[in-house]
Amino acid sequence: MITTKWMGLGSTMAKLDVISKGSFGKVKKAVDNVAQAIEQDARSNAAVLTGELSESVDHEVEKESSNIYMVKVGPSDSLRQSKQGKPYSIFNEYGTSNMAAQPFLRPACDAHEGELKKELKGIDFG
Repeated sequence: MITTKWMGLGSTMAKLDVISKGSFGKVKKAVDNVAQAIEQDARSNAAVLTGELSESVDHEVEKESSNIYMVKVGPSDSLRQSKQGKPYSIFNEYGTSNMAAQPFLRPACDAHEGELKKELKGIDFG
């Protein structure tokens, strides 16, 4: 699981407080859009033997405070107790002494670096 905190949105969030409470939904949607894109790429990047690893990749967005969103992307066992995730996913991501790494989460995150900023710039807060 890769967990990212997007911080430094203080000035944007302060503007949101003044403009409208409905804007929070727009920000969450922007964060969710980027998380969903990372999830899709991680699924595509996952090593495929049975397809279970790819199918177990999920994402979750939680608002921690007025200017911090927690984004989790990874196999669902690390996100939800009720789903059966693949515990071997860490071995695929980082490799072992007997197996080369087959990263799927880090490349997905790297591919979408900077997209949240673009998404937020596109929001009409008026």
